[in-house]
Amino acid sequence: MRWTAVGLDAIAALLSVSNLVFAACATDYFADGLVPSPFLHTWSLGVEEQFYPVWPVLIVGVAWIARRMGARPRRALAAAFLVTILFSFLLSVIWTPVQPSWSFYLLPARAWEFALAGLLALAPLERVVRSRTVADVFAGLGVALLVVSMLAIDPGSPFPGWIATLPVIGTVLVIASGSGRAHGRVSRVLAARPLQWIGSVSYSWYLWHWPFIVLAAVAVPTRSVADGVGVGCAAGLASLGAAALTSRFVETPIRFRPRLVASPRRTVAVVGGVTAGALLAAAGLAGGGVAVTSHEPYRTFAEALSAVPDQACTREKPAASGPAVCELGDVDSGTTVMLVGDSHAGHWKEAMNEAALAADVRLVVRWRSSCPAIPVALLDTDGVPDDECARFQEDTLALLGEVGPDVVVLAQSAAYGARILSPELGRLGPDERLDEWEAAMHEFFDVVDVTGARPALVVDNPRLDFDPIECVARNAADESECSAERSHALHSVEGLNGVGLDVVSERGAVATFDVTDDICDAERCYAARDGVPVFRDGNHLAEVWTTGRADDLRDWLITLVR
Repeated sequence: MRWTAVGLDAIAALLSVSNLVFAACATDYFADGLVPSPFLHTWSLGVEEQFYPVWPVLIVGVAWIARRMGARPRRALAAAFLVTILFSFLLSVIWTPVQPSWSFYLLPARAWEFALAGLLALAPLERVVRSRTVADVFAGLGVALLVVSMLAIDPGSPFPGWIATLPVIGTVLVIASGSGRAHGRVSRVLAARPLQWIGSVSYSWYLWHWPFIVLAAVAVPTRSVADGVGVGCAAGLASLGAAALTSRFVETPIRFRPRLVASPRRTVAVVGGVTAGALLAAAGLAGGGVAVTSHEPYRTFAEALSAVPDQACTREKPAASGPAVCELGDVDSGTTVMLVGDSHAGHWKEAMNEAALAADVRLVVRWRSSCPAIPVALLDTDGVPDDECARFQEDTLALLGEVGPDVVVLAQSAAYGARILSPELGRLGPDERLDEWEAAMHEFFDVVDVTGARPALVVDNPRLDFDPIECVARNAADESECSAERSHALHSVEGLNGVGLDVVSERGAVATFDVTDDICDAERCYAARDGVPVFRDGNHLAEVWTTGRADDLRDWLITLVR
């Protein structure tokens, strides 16, 4: 684990601002390639604690105004809650496609959920839920909505936005079904003693479940998706045991301790002292993080992976079309190879430079992180349509004609997935994304054909769902421990890679360079091979490994330029 980051996240959680920290970092629960923070789940506590100071002020203020105006406070509060629901929900819907991290983590886009609960508390449920039939209808609809939300919402769904109404309204209906005079069959099931016991420890379970799952994934490396699910489930059940113990011996005794209940001042003093002690411990963890990562295996691999691609050139020339021409290899050669793409072109840059020098060809390089060279519309990493990427793509196509290369090598990620948009910047389904990618590939290669250059394609590499540096450092003696199932490692790239290879096949004259079988055997893909790190992170290849393929690239370039 990166203990410095963990300590800082603990401090943010103790101060109830972790949601602000994770929003600023655009942290994703389901991001591949990185170990998530064990405090990631505390974002919701941050939203809750920020809500608590606002809500009483709103209630007291609305009630006071209502009394001054001669209105009924209950109706005024209901109107205030409805206005809060309306504006907060609209903000969530607006923010979700353009600022998804803000919409997910910040109170303004989540306040409608709290206000809906407040409205539920004001509702005359005893007059609405007057029979078991009504209670069962409410409960049945609520459970159905919860089931639908479990099936319909996946990591690619824009959330919260409008789709958050499924679990929220479903929960409200289930609560309402048991809050009236009549209690239906569902209410009686939920009132069963085992379920009530789980409810009584649910807050403690919430606090424990995520750290158990994250730390178990670090402590018990798995070699298959099924094993990972098994470890996660076992950790979740173990966290229920921890929740039961802390609820019984820590939470309940403190909450109901007579000396604390009788004295708010003493309660504040104790809570303040405990929080201060926890903050000091977290600060110590954050400050001690350097020592944890300075042991020899970690340092060795971290140094090997410290080379990050940049935009440095051997020679740079201005171009009439706008962007400069970045030259590497034998810059005075009469034969030119042009490498274009995103950061996956960047991680091949130095290896291509060595290959170009050995093959006596001039190498022109143009790449931009998180932006493919083919003319496809995208959301950027913040969930906003990427205008800068669109300009990069336009300028790249213009530069192709100006440079007049003999060969154009396209190297880019094949894991853009849900970020792919229609030309009108609309959201697309999975099959439509593949169609857009295919059309953009053809459009790019059509431009290459017009220049007279020979097109070539670097097939995108597999992905890892763990931190390769930490894993290899921890298991330097056994590289098989730092590997993933081949099918899982290729899952996120196989769709767009398949489209690219189909386009290659249709066009007939496009050559490919594929290192998948160098990274993977028939069953697994590895973070290191023969003591050499393959990956710099979960999806980028390490320069120390790519430059080891320079001889193969040289032979490939020689074949291409003949």
